[in-house]
Amino acid sequence: MPQATTCPECKQGDVISISMNVSGRDLAFSTCHACEAKWWHRDGEQIVLSDVIETVVRT
Repeated sequence: MPQATTCPECKQGDVISISMNVSGRDLAFSTCHACEAKWWHRDGEQIVLSDVIETVVRT
């Protein structure tokens, strides 16, 4: 699963990412230490939080 090395919002490189597998789907949460932007990816595609919740609830 590709991990962002720079924040898509502020373009800084201080990004923390956590990857997990839920019901066979690869989920990754990333947050920027500099501007506190947060984003999710499922199977390599950026998704919104409501899609993450749907994925987790289906387990």
